[in-house]
Amino acid sequence: MKELDKLDKDILFNLIKDAKIPHRELAKKLKVHTNTLMQRIKKMEKGGVIKKYMAAADYKKLGYDLHVVVMVRVNKGRVGDLPQLKELWEIPEVQAVYACTGDYDVIVVAYVKDRDGLSALLRRIEDNKWVYRTNTHLVLYAYKTPDEYNPLETEKKKR
Repeated sequence: MKELDKLDKDILFNLIKDAKIPHRELAKKLKVHTNTLMQRIKKMEKGGVIKKYMAAADYKKLGYDLHVVVMVRVNKGRVGDLPQLKELWEIPEVQAVYACTGDYDVIVVAYVKDRDGLSALLRRIEDNKWVYRTNTHLVLYAYKTPDEYNPLETEKKKR
């Protein structure tokens, strides 16, 4: 896909903020025809710029009271070459798994319901034969979450 122009970025900026905004309303806001808007959205979907549409849930209201970050050091392997850790991202409570630099090799972000859930999660992570050591952190407050991040915010402010 070719580079995004200003209209594509404006469309994407608004969809990241609110994916449920009606096409007619967004077209009016951006001063373009609805068909133009829909064609641009389809192009970005086909080009992989728009990967999916999703709802941002309040995990606490779903009963997941503990938000944890588990730093993982592995026994063998290179940071980007860890398919042996696939079972980590298959754990239902795990929200994200990142290969990283620094003292640890992998960051696991998860939500669990309580201390028993945390204990079970840590056991599953530590039972992986490639995991050498973990260091767990409880998130006390989330001031900004991934669903609030809009990479086009910076560009919008520059204009």
